[in-house]
Amino acid sequence: MNDVEIWTIRNNSNGWFHPVHIHLVDFKILDRNGSPPAPYERGPKDVVYLGEGETVRLIMKFGPNLGRYMMHCHNLVHEDHDMMVQFEVGTGGPDPSRRRRPGTCRRPRCRSASCRPRFARRPPCPPRRARLHGSETRRRAGAAAALSLAAAWVHLAYAAPHLRQWWAYGAFFVVTGVGQALFAPLILRRPRPWVIAAGVAGNVAIIAMYVVSRTYGPPLGPHTRVPEVAGPIDLATTAAEVCLVGVLLTMMGPAARRWVANLLVAFAVLLWTLRLMGGLP
Repeated sequence: MNDVEIWTIRNNSNGWFHPVHIHLVDFKILDRNGSPPAPYERGPKDVVYLGEGETVRLIMKFGPNLGRYMMHCHNLVHEDHDMMVQFEVGTGGPDPSRRRRPGTCRRPRCRSASCRPRFARRPPCPPRRARLHGSETRRRAGAAAALSLAAAWVHLAYAAPHLRQWWAYGAFFVVTGVGQALFAPLILRRPRPWVIAAGVAGNVAIIAMYVVSRTYGPPLGPHTRVPEVAGPIDLATTAAEVCLVGVLLTMMGPAARRWVANLLVAFAVLLWTLRLMGGLP
């Protein structure tokens, strides 16, 4: 009773936001993702918006009443399927779970029709996929799949002439095309963080190989260190892959997105530093 506590609430779900309602208390938001709250969030609250991948810290004082209270998500599909938890303030307070439900009889062994509950059974839980993916996530996954299929078609279409030049050149185009083609249905059905991260890493590697082959030349094979000419189809495919990486970054949580973006910037700075120092041609 009357304890002051700081709670950290994280949203690790993919594609959902959660308006979290904490009963009994009025709390204040200390920070959101490590930054001060917005001006409209600085007053007393009993509901806090928790976006995808966000973390908030709340400070609150528990009182003046004893008993058990709950916190839950205010999304209807979530609160209707028990996305909630209890906490107890002090000891000896009322326990709502022990109260008589409306429409039930006080006599423990009554079997009359008037003693039956007057509420309908809870509907079955929706499929797992419907609870995981929001409409925005599905739209972004669809855009990523379309871009990946377009790049895959180009790589597979040009695999044969590269195979005639050298078997490894053709194998690279086949593996790249097949990987991008398989990525499209995977990102549509399972847009999990590891799938998104794999898509970013794979396409960044493909883009890097394209840049190397057009500026320095292939590192192996009969055309070693002979730069290839950049054609319109090459540029269009690389642009699609750059857009694909951008779409995948928007599907990541804020923390993961910042981490990947900082890593890409650091890698680019390293390459330019090596180039200026003569470490790269």
